[in-house]
Amino acid sequence: MTDIKLPGIELAGYWEYFTPERIQVLGKTKITFLNGLTDTTRRERLRKFYDYPLPGVIITRNFLPPDEMILIANESKIPLLRVNVSTTRFLSQL
Repeated sequence: MTDIKLPGIELAGYWEYFTPERIQVLGKTKITFLNGLTDTTRRERLRKFYDYPLPGVIITRNFLPPDEMILIANESKIPLLRVNVSTTRFLSQL
């Protein structure tokens, strides 16, 4: 697999052109955005995100994902990983 996806607009609620077959990478902006949502909205967006058959989700900068993300990833059996480098560095290394 060579394609990745940085799912910003999808987490904001627009799913029309989402490519779930790609590895999903979330960095500082996406995690901060998710943490700023109300609990209800965050859960809804993450449930929608994980309703797709994602190959995996990687969080950069060693950010802690929202608790709901861990729970839903486990329920969905979709790998959720963290790396301790910036998104740009991770993507260039990948």
